Amino acid sequence: MKPTLASALAVFAISTSLLAGCSSAPKTEKKSPKELAALYVELGTGSLTRKEYPEAIEDLRKAITLDSSNAVAHNHLGLAYYGLGKRELAKEEVSRAVSEDSKYSDGYINLGNFAYEEKNNALARRYYHKALENLEYKYRHRALTALAQLALSENNHAEARRFLGESLAANPDYCLTHFLLGTLLVRENDAKPAAEAFAKSVAGSCVNNPTAHYQLGLAYLKLREFPKAKNAFVFLVQAFPQTVEAQRAGDQLRNIP
Repeated sequence: MKPTLASALAVFAISTSLLAGCSSAPKTEKKSPKELAALYVELGTGSLTRKEYPEAIEDLRKAITLDSSNAVAHNHLGLAYYGLGKRELAKEEVSRAVSEDSKYSDGYINLGNFAYEEKNNALARRYYHKALENLEYKYRHRALTALAQLALSENNHAEARRFLGESLAANPDYCLTHFLLGTLLVRENDAKPAAEAFAKSVAGSCVNNPTAHYQLGLAYLKLREFPKAKNAFVFLVQAFPQTVEAQRAGDQLRNIP
């Protein structure tokens, strides 16, 4: 089974740097409205990353009431709406984010992801390139990897490889870049470097991608490295027992020599 791009889709951009110093409730003394808004954005962002979407929406709305020009608040509110399946509300808020800050690259990446999900590749590509126009953007690898994913969906391997190379140069530890590189190499029937890429895609903080673990096991199977394949599948079954990938891994385990 070849890896699908759907499994890597919708990696939306969250400004996680805001999480430092999150508290249970903002202290209101001697704070300007903008400062209070920033505190509510921190709280809402923390809830968002924990997938506590109603709580995130509550705090992010408070932030916007205090500071309607806060682009991060609009972006994260959009992602909270998205988490609850409110796609149109999500797009409205993220669009508002980039209207408030024309250099807000995370917002453009998220708009590109919405367009990509809707199979509007031309619009998605424009948004991803718009994100790269901000030369001060510290997370350029996100946009570059999104462009690589887009190229892979169009079977443009040369362009995908170029963007993946640029992404790895910008951030050699980005999990999704390694996953997509493994996907590309599987398509090119190059199992050994594919296995190396998938191994990097589940290393360290990247461990929580069951699809990548499954593809790693398959790559080891193709290389006839059966003990490594077994280890990958056993880990998947134990760590992510409720996933489709775990069920498939169980099937593979029954057939390993």
